[in-house]
Amino acid sequence: MSANSANSFSSAFTQAKEYYEETKRQYSHASDQELGFIGSFKYYLVHWLDFQGIESRKSVFWWGVLGSMLTILVGMLLCTVVSVIPILGQIIAFILIIVLTVFIIINLIAEYAACARRMRYLNVQNIGMWLILTLLLSLPGFYTFLYLMLIDQPLQPSRYQAPYPQQPGTPYQNQSSYPNQTMSNPSINSSESASNQNFTSNSQF
Repeated sequence: MSANSANSFSSAFTQAKEYYEETKRQYSHASDQELGFIGSFKYYLVHWLDFQGIESRKSVFWWGVLGSMLTILVGMLLCTVVSVIPILGQIIAFILIIVLTVFIIINLIAEYAACARRMRYLNVQNIGMWLILTLLLSLPGFYTFLYLMLIDQPLQPSRYQAPYPQQPGTPYQNQSSYPNQTMSNPSINSSESASNQNFTSNSQF
């Protein structure tokens, strides 16, 4: 019986790994799409170690946090329900607690990674310092995990560009709707055109 249990556990682990790899392939470059709740939660978990990317959608952070809270809540309820079953229920509850603990650690890293990507899009300075302060103290969290995750426009002109090639028709193609694009200076353009005209007139003589 123990051999059957080991085989079933190995099969379940293999299926979970294959599902993760498929999800990772599907959502690894979905940075220019509105994903909704399920898609955002998958994107949030797949990029749990991505601290260097740029996230223009604040919905990914909030859907990810909501999905994590619901997952943890369901896991705790399952642990409570199965723990009343003698012997077998306690073993299952112990396994669920281990899985839930691992998920909580991964979710904590994913939450900070999503916050870092969003802060890079908003052109926040000293991102590492803000994340460390948020981890150690509770007060900076109101700025990093609340205020910055609710605003839309960068705090100052950003030097970052879109992380992946954008598809035709996406908002990033329009400079007016994508604040990270550098707009041309009319005064510079006018001075350049005037100098070009002077050079042309002088060359004619």
